[in-house]
Amino acid sequence: MRLFIAINFSTPFRNSLISIINQLRPQVKKARFSLPENLHLTLFFIGESEDITTITSIINSINFDQFSITLSKVGSFKRHKKEIF
Repeated sequence: MRLFIAINFSTPFRNSLISIINQLRPQVKKARFSLPENLHLTLFFIGESEDITTITSIINSINFDQFSITLSKVGSFKRHKKEIF
């Protein structure tokens, strides 16, 4: 199973993202937009693992304070063509 650590957004923030996506959709021809239920901020990609119990235990032991996220800029990932030598 592919595992990663991510932040799920609050409903108001997620709705703001959905609104931006809906505005961009007609302007972008080749984009693949994430489904609304998949919107998140990945903090760390763990990779393939079946040890969900240990990983969940470690994640649940982390304490952190609540924080705010502000969206200030919209961008995209650039796909680079691989050169074959």
